[in-house]
Amino acid sequence: MKKKPNSAGNISRTPKFIFALIAGIIAFVILVQVLFSLPASSELFKAKWQAGELLTFVGTMALGLVTVQQTWKANAMSQRLMDLEENRRNLEVRPFIMVEDWAAEAGDPEKILHPNEKNIAYINVTATQDLRDILCVKIRVVNTTQAFEAVSYDGAEYARKKQALPWVHSYTSVTNPKLRLRPGEEGDFVFWGARQELEETMENELIRFRFLLENRFGERYQERFDALALLRESAAPQDEPLLNLAVQDYRIGRFVKKGSGTDLVWEKNR
Repeated sequence: MKKKPNSAGNISRTPKFIFALIAGIIAFVILVQVLFSLPASSELFKAKWQAGELLTFVGTMALGLVTVQQTWKANAMSQRLMDLEENRRNLEVRPFIMVEDWAAEAGDPEKILHPNEKNIAYINVTATQDLRDILCVKIRVVNTTQAFEAVSYDGAEYARKKQALPWVHSYTSVTNPKLRLRPGEEGDFVFWGARQELEETMENELIRFRFLLENRFGERYQERFDALALLRESAAPQDEPLLNLAVQDYRIGRFVKKGSGTDLVWEKNR
């Protein structure tokens, strides 16, 4: 694999063209000395200016090139400082979560209807009449930044079909559906409903999840990612179904006030 150049080393190291420029100036001085020492064979080749004027002109051009190089060097250093500042801001101000784990398991009606665990949000996504036949799909997320953030589920859709996923925003027995995560802290979003319907909804589908994030300054963001869901029944009836999520394409944007409304401005992928 081709190694990427070290930008810090490139900034601090003297460019090769400076040495080439010095060598060229020395060679040019020698050439001017020789040419002005020889008699002109024709009136056409007689110099209309002095050797000193020619050397002054060349020296001025050389200084101009050095100035351009120094300006480039200063701009490169400025860009590097801006990148460092942006990275610091992303760690300390801009919230972000990543999927750390997932699982499919039979639902416990007592936990679902009367949740008391910390940092777990139960979301009813399909209707069910039989609480004994519930399937739960748990997605564990982690706060990857160095600051507090609040996270809530904002919806999902089929990424390939560009079609809304029929999962309503129905949180179970909570008045505030946000997970409050400290730096490095984990939280679970548990999507539950009728087993068969939930399995049919997810199986072999590329699902785009959306979450609302808020930092300690009250600034709001939306984060989304795609997850290819592979859901299979287990070999034994008493075992849990097998779930695998291939999570990809994380994106995050910030809600920015514009006039009387609000725009969602997405960050560019690096």
